Amino acid sequence: MRGEFASDRIRTLRETLGLNQIQFARLLGVSNVTVNRWEHDHAHPRTPMVDRLLALEAGDSGGLGGTRPFPGMTAPPGVTGRLIGRNDEFAELCSLIGPARLVTIIGPGGVGKTRLAIEAAVASQSRFERVHFVDLAVVPDEAAVIHAVARALGIHEIAAQPLADLIAGAAHDHACLIVLDNCEHVRRAVARLASAIIGDDARSCVLAASRIELGVGGEHRFPLRPLGAEDAIRLFVERADLKPDAAALDSIAELCRHLDGLPLAIELAAARCPLLSPRQIADRLDRRFEVLRSHEADIRRWNTLRATIAWSCALLSADEARLFRSLSVFTGSFDFGAVEAISDLDANLDLLEGLVNQSMLVIELRPGESAARYRLLESLRDYAREWAREHQEIEPVAARHAHHYQGVSREAATLLNTPAHLEALARFDREHDNIVAALEWMIAAGTPRDACDLAASLTPWWHRSSRFDLATRYLERALALAPDDVSIQAARAGNAFALIALSAGRLGHGEAAVERAIAITRTIGDRAGEAEALTLKGRYLQRIGELDLAEGMFSAALEMRTADGDQRGMGVNLLNLGTIAGLKRDFVTCGATYHRAWTHANASGDLATEAVILGNLGELAAHTGEYQRGLEYLDRATAIFQQFGDHDRVAATLTNRAELYLLLGDYPGAVETSAMTVAQHRETRNRIHLANSLYVQGIALAAIGALLQALGAFREGARLEYELNDLTNVIYYIEAIARLLGEGDDPLLAARLLGGAERLREEERAGDYEPFDYTGTVRATRARLSEAQFSAAWQSGRELSPAGLLTEASNLGVIADGAPVFLYRRMPGRPAPGNELTPRQIDVLRLVAHGESNRQIAETLAISPRTVERHLTMIYGHFGVDRRSAAVAAAAERGLL
Repeated sequence: MRGEFASDRIRTLRETLGLNQIQFARLLGVSNVTVNRWEHDHAHPRTPMVDRLLALEAGDSGGLGGTRPFPGMTAPPGVTGRLIGRNDEFAELCSLIGPARLVTIIGPGGVGKTRLAIEAAVASQSRFERVHFVDLAVVPDEAAVIHAVARALGIHEIAAQPLADLIAGAAHDHACLIVLDNCEHVRRAVARLASAIIGDDARSCVLAASRIELGVGGEHRFPLRPLGAEDAIRLFVERADLKPDAAALDSIAELCRHLDGLPLAIELAAARCPLLSPRQIADRLDRRFEVLRSHEADIRRWNTLRATIAWSCALLSADEARLFRSLSVFTGSFDFGAVEAISDLDANLDLLEGLVNQSMLVIELRPGESAARYRLLESLRDYAREWAREHQEIEPVAARHAHHYQGVSREAATLLNTPAHLEALARFDREHDNIVAALEWMIAAGTPRDACDLAASLTPWWHRSSRFDLATRYLERALALAPDDVSIQAARAGNAFALIALSAGRLGHGEAAVERAIAITRTIGDRAGEAEALTLKGRYLQRIGELDLAEGMFSAALEMRTADGDQRGMGVNLLNLGTIAGLKRDFVTCGATYHRAWTHANASGDLATEAVILGNLGELAAHTGEYQRGLEYLDRATAIFQQFGDHDRVAATLTNRAELYLLLGDYPGAVETSAMTVAQHRETRNRIHLANSLYVQGIALAAIGALLQALGAFREGARLEYELNDLTNVIYYIEAIARLLGEGDDPLLAARLLGGAERLREEERAGDYEPFDYTGTVRATRARLSEAQFSAAWQSGRELSPAGLLTEASNLGVIADGAPVFLYRRMPGRPAPGNELTPRQIDVLRLVAHGESNRQIAETLAISPRTVERHLTMIYGHFGVDRRSAAVAAAAERGLL
C-alpha cells in the first residue's frame, strides 16, 4: 500500500489539484509538515488516508460522484492574501455552521461575503465529510441552479429521478457543507433547493452568500457590515505592502472612510500602489470607477468596483432602480419624509424596503431617535448618480431635494430661540450635510433668492456652532449671485453675513453688507429686517468705540420693535443698550436696563438672549462688588447654554467666572477655569472669545507666578485682537505685557510699551479696563528707572505705530517665572486675599459636608483631585484645623454652609 502512494505520486496529485502543501494539508485534515514529510519520503500515509488519496486521484471528493474537492481550499480566483479583521464575525459564523442548517451571509457587493464564507468553510471542514463551493454568479437563470449545484457535487442525472431529489438524497446520506455564493439573482431557486437540502433528518448544512436573504424557514440571517476604520486601514496597508508614516496614514484613513470600509474597493485601491500614493488615490475618488479597477484576468467579474455594483443594480425592478437613482441626490443620511419629498413614485415605502432588503441601502436606527434614517454607501451613491445622469433625472430630483431642505432649515431656525431649541439643534446636526448640498445646488443653478434665503436660515446654527469660515464662504457666494438684488432674501443674507463677520472679528468684511441690508429693507419696507440691520450696525459701532452712535442705532431699533410688539427684539435691543451703559460706567442704568431686557426675553421664550443677559448681569455684579451674586447669575447662564448645547457660550461664561475667581483671590480656580475656556475656544475657532479668555488666563497665570506662560497668553491675545481690528483690546494686552516686563528684567521696554499704549488710547478714545491696575503698573515701571530713562522710553514708545507696538510686545523682553504678579487692582467689596474663603472653597466644603470623596468632588465641580486637595489645604489653614469634619463644623458654625 505504501508503494502505491510514493512521494512523487503524492506531489503529482497535489499539483494536479492546484494546491500548495498547506492547502493540501487542510483538505486532508493533516498538518502541512506531514504533507512535506510524505513528499520527501520521510513518512507515508496510513490505510484510511490512502483510501482518501485514491478517491481524490479518481476525481472523487469522497463518494458523492465525480467532482473536485472544495475549490475554496485553494481560494476562488480573485481571493488572495489573509483575512484582515472580521475576527468577531468569523468566530460567530463558524459557531453557527452546524447548529444552524442554513446560514445566509447578507451584505452589499464588495463587502467580503465570499471571502468570509470561504474562510469559515475551511475552518469548519473537519466537522463535515466534504465541503463544496458553488459560484452561482455565472448561472444565467433559476432553471440552471440545480444543474450547477449537481455538477459541483458530481451528481449525474438518472432517468425518472429529479436532480433536486438526488441532491437532497446525497445531502441526507453524507454530512456536507455546501457553500452557495452569489445567490441574489436566482434567489427563489436557491431557496427551494436549500429547503430540500436541509429538510428533515438532514446531515448537511448550507452556507449562502447573497445580497438578499433567501426567505427559507429556519434560515439564519448573518448581516455583514463594512470593515471598521482600523481594520480597513490594516487591509489597505497589507495589500499595498506599505510602511506608512503619519501623513500617509491620515490619507489612508480618509481614503478608507470614503470607500465606506468595503474590502473590494480597498483592495482595488491598494492595487494602485505604488503607481499612486494613498493621497493621490484619495484625491481621485471623484473618478473612483476609473481608478478602482484591475486588469488581472483571473479576477473575472470582480475586476472593477463598477462591475460589482452593476451586478446588484441589474437585479432591481424598474421602480426600485428609479428610486435608487433618485436617492443619489442625498449626502449622508436622510429620513423617509425626505424620500417622499424627492420621489415622484408611488409606494415609496415598499420600494425603500426592497432596496434595504437587497443591501443597496443602509438603514440606521440611532439611540434616542424615534425615526429610522437611511444612507447610501459612497460608492453606491456615485454609481447611482452616474446612472441618474444617463437617464437625465438629476435636475428635477435635485430641485425637489433643495426645496425640501430649504423648508427644513427654515423651520429649524425658527425654533432655535424657543423651548424647542434642542430638537432644532438636533435637526440641524442631522440634516446639515443635505442642507449644504441643497445650498450648493441653488448656487450652481443660479437661483439667488433661494440661495440667500437658505443660507440666512442656516446662519443661526452656523453661528451657534462657530462655523464662521463655512458661513462666510456660502453667504458670500449666495450674495454674489445677484449683487444688485433688492429683496427680503438679499437683506436677510446681508444681515446674516454681517453677524458672522462681527462674531468672527472680521469687521471690515461685514460693514458693507449691513449698510446694504439697511438700504434694502428701507426700500422694500421690511421693518423687522431694518431693525435687525440697525442692531447689527450698532454692534459694529460699539466694537470700534463709537458708543453714542451705537446707542442711537439700538434705540432706533428698539422703537421699531416696540411699535411692532416684537418682545424678543425688544429684549435684544435693551440688552445692547444696557451694555452701552455699562461701557460708559453708568452701572445703575446698566443694571436696570438688563432687568428690563430679561423681562422681554423671558416673555418671548428667547432662552439664548436670556442667558446672555444673565451672563452680563454676572459681569455687572463683579464691577459693583457683588461677587457672590455674580457667580449665581453666571451659574444660571451656564445652565441655559449647556441646555442649548452651545459649548462656545458655555466657555465664554466660564471666562467670566474665571475673572470673578481672580477678583475674589481664588487664583488656582481662575487658572483651571480659564485653561478650559481657552481649549474650548480653540476647538470652536471663535477668535473673539479666544482673545477674551487668553487675557483672563494670562492674568491668572501671573497671579500664581507662571510669568512665562502668562506672557505667552498675552502675546497671542494681542496678535488676535490686532487681527480682529480691536485696537482697544490691543491696548489692554500691551499694558499687561508691559507690567510683566517691568516686573522682570526689561523695565525700559515696559516703559516704551506703556508710552505706545497711551498714544493708542488717545487715538481710540479708550478708557481703562476697570479691574486692571493701570496706575500700579505705571508706578512699578517708573520705580525701576531713572526719571530720564523713563521719560525717554515713554516718548519713543509714543512714536510707534500700532503694528510696531505689537512687534515690540511680541518679539522682545526678558522674563522668568517667579513671585506672583497681581495685575488686577482691588475692587469694591472684594475681600483681601487670605481673609475669606472663596466661593469655590465653599462649594468644596458643602460637598465634603455631604460625604463626597475628593474624587467625587472633582467630578462634580469639573476640577482635578489635586485642585480639590489644594482647596482643602487652604481651608484647613483658614480655620486652623487638620481634618475634614473639623472644617465642616467650623464652616457651619460661621453660617457658611
